[in-house]
Amino acid sequence: MIFTGDIACPNLEALPDLEIPEDLKRKAWISNLEGAIEINGDELLSEVVVFNQLSALQKIKEAIDIKVVTLANNHITDTSTIRQTEELLDELNVKYCGAGIDINSSKKACVIKEDNGKEVVILNFGWRSISCLEATGNKEGVNPYEKNNIISQVKYIKSKYDDRKIIVFFHWNYELELYPQPFDRELSYALIDLGVDAVIGCHAHRVQGAEIYKGKPIIYGLGNWIFPQSVFWNKRLKFPEFCSLQLAFEIDWDLNEYICHWFFYDREKNKINFIESEKLIHSERMVELTPYKKLNNKQYEKWFKKNRYHKKMLPVFYFDDKNYVIDLKNRWIQIRHYLIMSLVKFKNLIIS
Repeated sequence: MIFTGDIACPNLEALPDLEIPEDLKRKAWISNLEGAIEINGDELLSEVVVFNQLSALQKIKEAIDIKVVTLANNHITDTSTIRQTEELLDELNVKYCGAGIDINSSKKACVIKEDNGKEVVILNFGWRSISCLEATGNKEGVNPYEKNNIISQVKYIKSKYDDRKIIVFFHWNYELELYPQPFDRELSYALIDLGVDAVIGCHAHRVQGAEIYKGKPIIYGLGNWIFPQSVFWNKRLKFPEFCSLQLAFEIDWDLNEYICHWFFYDREKNKINFIESEKLIHSERMVELTPYKKLNNKQYEKWFKKNRYHKKMLPVFYFDDKNYVIDLKNRWIQIRHYLIMSLVKFKNLIIS
């Protein structure tokens, strides 16, 4: 099975050309669906939202065999209800997890079969610090990326499906961040200690590093997948050039192999070009992206503070943070976001 990052395609005209090796097309693909599904949605392109058009997803599904999409992200409720997206995914015969009409449905795991007949359980969580709308009692939203919630669900799945592989897929970290939060890294280790077989993350829109812990892979950031540039937000939404490198990560448990399939997004031609495939353990790109892999948790905390991409008043999250500390950090993130948006509106007002 192959895991990719964000899919956000608002219409057929924006759909990139896909250069994908034939042998990969036939495998089972699991991707993050970055935004709700709309029947049309062209009128939404001028708004500050991200979404997918049904016809574009149908075309993507013709190109690659998408079995599962994860819904725990910060755009899944931008334009319509989670119920509508779920109903349209049912029509497409695509499974999903990570969000729901209430807290209980948001926690529902997705179970799929590999070609060898063995079943794999996928859990998906979204981080409120990056504006993922969390589900509550009877309110729709995503499965909360919160330590106790994650650990309790993993323990439950492990007790219920002890003979099945378990994959945890996270929507975490800040946009454009190159390295994992100390919290994310230590949590990944803890989950593998509990019996998780792979930890995979996305949201930063760039490929991040990877580690193998106790023989199990941790992929901190897959980058984008099908996310055309200069289309959303009146053609204003685009990412830096370093976001053009994209990763499709394959797990083959029969051969006990983890494979990196590297792609490059050509924004001028709106085409996703295949670069090469290589085993994770032999990947020079991953070695460059993971200069911290020999550091223990305490060493990494100091290293991250010095080397992180975002240093302008964004808090660092640690595994031992108390709940009230996390709440204070999230409160500050909200205030900071409000101040930035107010400044942008003021500048636009002056220019106009």
